[in-house]
Amino acid sequence: MTIKLTLEKEYKEPRGKYLHLKLIVNDKCCIDDIVITGDFFAYPPENIDKLALMLKRSALLNIDDLMKRIENLIKNTEIIGINSKTFKELILGLLKEGLKACQRAKER
Repeated sequence: MTIKLTLEKEYKEPRGKYLHLKLIVNDKCCIDDIVITGDFFAYPPENIDKLALMLKRSALLNIDDLMKRIENLIKNTEIIGINSKTFKELILGLLKEGLKACQRAKER
């Protein structure tokens, strides 16, 4: 039986923009999909799509490697409306939640 876990995180920057993250993880603790949306701006805008594509099918077991890959892409992206450090921390937090949820599901 294939298990899919869906986790979501929302954030509203004080006097800023909104961010919504949706993570779908499979029973192998791999990312089936990640959706990054909101009313923030990113330049170049395609880097948000590149980030989602880069994370798709990645194993959550190596969070440090994923974070380095995220940082390498985000450092070349100007994010307007949300602090870039907060943006990275929210993604990292969701990935960690996904890993914990997957590990708990496997224990059952």
